[in-house]
Amino acid sequence: MIRTRALTCLVVLVLTGCSSSSPTETSAGPSPTPPPTATPTTTPLSLDDAAQAIVGQLGDDASANVLVLVNQDLYDPLAPELATLEEDMRNEAWHPVSSIMPTTTAEELRGFLHSIYAHKPFAGVFLVGTFPYAESSAYLDQGADWAGPADHYLMDLDGTWTDANKDGIYDALSDGAGDRKPEIFIGRLNAEHVDIFNESEVDLMKDYFDRDHAYRTGNLSAQDAAIYATYAHHHYGRYEATSATWSQNEIDSIVGLTAETYAFVFDDEAGSDEWPTEFWNVSSSDERSEVIAQQEFITLMSDGYTYLSIGIHGWHEGWGGLFTNVDVLSVLDSGGQLPLFVSSSSCSTGDIALENDIGSTLTLGGSLIFFGFAVPSEITWEEIVVYNEALADLPVGPALLETQTYSISVDSAPIPSSVNWILLGDPTLRVGVSTAS
Repeated sequence: MIRTRALTCLVVLVLTGCSSSSPTETSAGPSPTPPPTATPTTTPLSLDDAAQAIVGQLGDDASANVLVLVNQDLYDPLAPELATLEEDMRNEAWHPVSSIMPTTTAEELRGFLHSIYAHKPFAGVFLVGTFPYAESSAYLDQGADWAGPADHYLMDLDGTWTDANKDGIYDALSDGAGDRKPEIFIGRLNAEHVDIFNESEVDLMKDYFDRDHAYRTGNLSAQDAAIYATYAHHHYGRYEATSATWSQNEIDSIVGLTAETYAFVFDDEAGSDEWPTEFWNVSSSDERSEVIAQQEFITLMSDGYTYLSIGIHGWHEGWGGLFTNVDVLSVLDSGGQLPLFVSSSSCSTGDIALENDIGSTLTLGGSLIFFGFAVPSEITWEEIVVYNEALADLPVGPALLETQTYSISVDSAPIPSSVNWILLGDPTLRVGVSTAS
């Protein structure tokens, strides 16, 4: 049921990684759970030896093979949680494989993944801890100095990426020996720049994996409902008539993911032209409830919904005037529960390069998945619809893969805008199937 209303509440691979790259042209489980399949050694394997070892352990079903790459410093402290993760993956027909290997750049990581895939294909990778990323942005074509993490670089294993002026930022992607479409999915769990909780990286990771296991086993309570949040001008087509159609398409695309679907719409014509600090909730184009929307939105973010799809002006710390990384602390301090799965088509909310980015803060603070954009947004409404619809049948990683495949196929720019999509959290999770209400 859809209600438009004003809400008053609403594979384990151990890897030594680093946080950045310099591209060159082209290129808690129960105690009886067995330990992860990786066996750490004092002397890490070379890249070639590690790749060869992994190939020998991969199964014949490429769609089931998944690598969970864990930063070497986290492997021992997280051993019980990683063992539980492996067991949960196997119970859902995934095939995890393990090894230890060193890497220092995104280029080495991509080359390593390519060498494995060329011998034995796999579905995707879950990066746990600090790992390198490439930088790019479609805005470079417009002369703007906006570049950020671009995980499509790791997902596309056979395209050719170039950095024409050798400034460390990729500015073109061509077919090369293959095409520009992705072969694998990438999900990240990264606490490198998150210090807002005053907790150690290990403790934040342990908490995340405890939630992951609780969700998969039906022991994480959440409201079996999805929320769609956007501005009134988009939902009602005030500035462009077609936006009303796409707003309804977005709502329709999340119907069925959970038992109920709600639209949460804000009047963005009240206030100044600056980043607004106040909005009104609206339940129709003619009816307004005069409340401070920031308070309402914090309540919405505290009520434990399963899914949130949001398209509101954003930056790396949150959504304009409504909710920031600091508000995550307010939710937790008040005993509230963050939405489990978040899809944000807002500018820069997935920028993992910046301190306390809202995506990582949510994921480490209580959510399970954050799907967002790492630079000022160049997304299309169609991309969000494709992602939401894919979630009805697929885990989030394969849904990301399907979305990127669509996006690349319709975007002929030298750097397609979708390269800056970032998926945070365990990419093998599914929306809604294990929710206990």
